[in-house]
Amino acid sequence: MKRFVTLFVLLCLSVCFLCGCQSRYVTIDDSAIVIKASTAVMKIEKDTTLKEYMDALSESGRLSYEAKDGMIISINGVENDVVTWTASWMLYTNDPDNSNSAWGEAEYDGEVYGSAAWGYESLIIKEGYTYIWVYTVF
Repeated sequence: MKRFVTLFVLLCLSVCFLCGCQSRYVTIDDSAIVIKASTAVMKIEKDTTLKEYMDALSESGRLSYEAKDGMIISINGVENDVVTWTASWMLYTNDPDNSNSAWGEAEYDGEVYGSAAWGYESLIIKEGYTYIWVYTVF
């Protein structure tokens, strides 16, 4: 219970702290981190990965994250539960070429997003598409 309360407080603090840093390219709320790919953040080439885009967001102070062995372990201070793996960040997108709804779906703001078919290091992003990190408790 103490771990849950700590996690909840960290999430709330992260949301409050980052409210001033939000833009239309990163939306942070109590259920998800929503990333909208836009050349206003960085030039998007035909092989730009979500990792590169997240690095640009991180460098500009819009987002913070940690990864280990190619896996996201923390976003904005909210960490995966690496002991029991009962909670972790899951990636979804509305890009039909890079998602698979059969692997799971997430709904955000009235739209359904399919589970990302690739990890963030190899997922090629596209201008105008949305990539959502959802902290999921199993």
